[in-house]
Amino acid sequence: MGNTQVPQLLMGGVSVATTDPAGISTFNPASYCSLQKASFEMGFVGHLTQLRTDAATQDRANTRLLGFTLGIPWNNGRWALALGLLPVTTVGYNVTTEGELSNGVDFRHTYVGTGGLNRAFAGLAHTLWRAKPDSTGHARGQLTFGANINGLFGTVEQTRKALYPASAGYTNLLTYQGLVIRGTSVNLGLHFGGQLVPMSTMLRKRRVREEQRKAELEAWRKAHPGEEPADQRPVRMPEAPWRYTIGLCGELTSDLDARRDLEELSFVLSNGLEAIRDTNRYEQGREGILYIPPSYGIGLQVSNERWNLLADVRQRDWSQLRLDVDGYSLPSQLRPSMSVQAGASFRPARERDREFLKRVVYRLGVRYTTDYLKVGDLQLDETAISGGFSLPISEGAYLARLNLGVVCGQRGNEAAGVQERFANIQFGFTLTPNKRERWFAPYRIE
Repeated sequence: MGNTQVPQLLMGGVSVATTDPAGISTFNPASYCSLQKASFEMGFVGHLTQLRTDAATQDRANTRLLGFTLGIPWNNGRWALALGLLPVTTVGYNVTTEGELSNGVDFRHTYVGTGGLNRAFAGLAHTLWRAKPDSTGHARGQLTFGANINGLFGTVEQTRKALYPASAGYTNLLTYQGLVIRGTSVNLGLHFGGQLVPMSTMLRKRRVREEQRKAELEAWRKAHPGEEPADQRPVRMPEAPWRYTIGLCGELTSDLDARRDLEELSFVLSNGLEAIRDTNRYEQGREGILYIPPSYGIGLQVSNERWNLLADVRQRDWSQLRLDVDGYSLPSQLRPSMSVQAGASFRPARERDREFLKRVVYRLGVRYTTDYLKVGDLQLDETAISGGFSLPISEGAYLARLNLGVVCGQRGNEAAGVQERFANIQFGFTLTPNKRERWFAPYRIE
């Protein structure tokens, strides 16, 4: 299980091969070793959703926290620690149906679901191998490995009501069912990276272009005595090589403890308030196991000092999900799910640029997911596009930033009989130490 913060969400949710000097990907804990400084990230999302069926259309809006993460590198990036608290799943629905019994009495049924599953994690990453720097001082290649231990906890609550007119003589019913989940899981990750184009090769080619440029300028001056060409800009030398990172990640199978509570009540409405008359049924502590199947992912990142191009694929067979708790059942229409996402980011600045606008990072991404739900004979799918930017909020080369953007998409289609259109407004921030702060840095002299 995993979650991503705003910078990854704005690039389609890419997370398997992601390396970021100021952020981490909890999907792949090997990413922790890419941190340059201690980093704290937090995010929020505002959901705007329109749900359409053959019979009705419903609009919904809400906000929620994306959680927070803290990453701490040390020993020149050979080790890194990460901690965090993130939401995994969220349940939120409120459905009402109305009808008429065979004897002409009207009724109204309501179905409400709340709660969800959360994840607290602690992760550790280590650089297993690192090649010696090249002649220009840039790292050639390295292999990193990371692991997370996740504590999963939460409650899924379902409430059903059957309401009848007071004059009909029927008793209103309320049924509450809660599923309490507790347990641990482990997810692992691997990164292997190196120089796609060596820095020495890039410098050699740029110097050749510079010599050609000088020769062209000299020839132009000889042909136009006393004049100067309009464009005399020199060929700019690269400051970092093109690099690649291949990422692999996976989550092991998990057996979580589950407990079901059930309460069934009869009630009457008095001045709009529910007055309980009797407890028809009460069960507490029906214990069992929730089995979560494993997941896998593979990804690729290609980057230089300004561009970052990413793509990855993740898969989990949700048809293997099992809940062994007496009296509680899961939807039977669960299917294997696969997610494909690609994204890119661009920063106009090079390493030594300090202008504000040049240090803004622009992000764009796309995502396609075959959903784990199936309606009738059709498996739902989801497509989404995303975009936004990260604004620097500190001076100089420090990496603190404000992340803003939007994710728009559609889930399902008219053929399946259900269609969900959504726009998620993303907001988050990344904090790293500035020159006046010393996070986790010991003083040499006490």
